[in-house]
Amino acid sequence: MLHFFIQSSFIILFQNKNFFRLGNIYNYLEVNSPVRPDVYVCILKFAAKTNKMNVILPSLENLDTWMDEWKVTLQKRREIYLLVREMLTKTGFQ
Repeated sequence: MLHFFIQSSFIILFQNKNFFRLGNIYNYLEVNSPVRPDVYVCILKFAAKTNKMNVILPSLENLDTWMDEWKVTLQKRREIYLLVREMLTKTGFQ
């Protein structure tokens, strides 16, 4: 069964075709797919590039849980958290 991460905040995000496509790719992958974290990172980078990090913020509450589901290594967790911090800083979030 696919694990969907779409929440009410993501519905707005997915109105943009590129976000919709990235979201579809993410959602079609199995929860433990080794590619899923990379797709989330793409969504994160695209949100920063298009100044829509405010829409991503609610998803950050679930990031720990998702990383457990993805079974990412400690190093990969660090990389994702550093990227989140970098993207938030670049887009003006404290």
